[in-house]
Amino acid sequence: MKKTNKILQQIRDNFQGKEGILPSCRQIVMIMLPQISPQAQEKWPLDFADCGYQTVYKKIERSILYRMPQDYDLEGIQLQTEIYNQQERYFLDQSYYLDDGQIIIHLNNLYRMHGHAKSNFAATVTKKLQNFIDAQDLKREDRKSYPSHVLLEATSNNDQSGIASSGGYIWANQGFDFSSAEECQKVREHFQSFLRRQGINFEDKDLSYLKKPVHFAAFDSGNLVKDKFGRLSRIGKAFLLIHEEWQGKLESFNTKREEKRFAKIYNQNPGRRSYAKAFKALSSGYKAMVNKYKVRTQQKQNRIQKMAAFALGKFRHLVGKFLQTL
Repeated sequence: MKKTNKILQQIRDNFQGKEGILPSCRQIVMIMLPQISPQAQEKWPLDFADCGYQTVYKKIERSILYRMPQDYDLEGIQLQTEIYNQQERYFLDQSYYLDDGQIIIHLNNLYRMHGHAKSNFAATVTKKLQNFIDAQDLKREDRKSYPSHVLLEATSNNDQSGIASSGGYIWANQGFDFSSAEECQKVREHFQSFLRRQGINFEDKDLSYLKKPVHFAAFDSGNLVKDKFGRLSRIGKAFLLIHEEWQGKLESFNTKREEKRFAKIYNQNPGRRSYAKAFKALSSGYKAMVNKYKVRTQQKQNRIQKMAAFALGKFRHLVGKFLQTL
């Protein structure tokens, strides 16, 4: 503990807030976390130079990961950085922990400080983190039982500064799974209630198809509703943008998981067309369930149109007869 605090004090005295300090700070971090493999050191996730961004380390502190009901906690480091180029500047807060070679990263916060986003920066951060934990686990014998992973709390609330967060929706598209089955069930219940408020009777038996955060983000019943920004969005997107929070987890490797396949396709060119293409990567059972609700919505709209046409025809007939009496 004393050694850790001494190293942290050296970093604060010599590096905090200075430009161009990434290599030196990275080396000291490696001293603090000596179990980081040489392969992972080459994939340091806070080096964004290859993406056209510079990194400034603003704060570094000792951090504790409390793990209940496990019988021990982990000591690590918290790094607060600003990532920027001429158009954009982001604040990124992460904590790093090591447990016998297993890396656990907690993504505490990410938001755009100013500028207009020119790229899908959340995807850039996720890719950096994925490459880092993949490199760490490349030669670990117990990686399948205890994979390195990234944890986060995805939220779409407004923070104390009044910044409108869209994290609940954004991170759902980036290959994250739920941190636990209980977390998934919580979101299922919220989603079912939300749909019923929108006039959609979502059946209990279909809840089993909602297993990943992306299953909520991609849900499209054919209804467009206003999201928290006042824009018309598919109902799943609107749900995740309305103060919805969920705990997420991104593990090393497992590239064949549907949420990761979806993210890979979506991030090639984020937008509506890419989203429709990425949707095809999701499970056949899920897609069939979504299509069922789309068909119901279309049938309901057809009935309404027929009733409206009938009423209009009836009205015109009555008007015609009335005019004949004049």
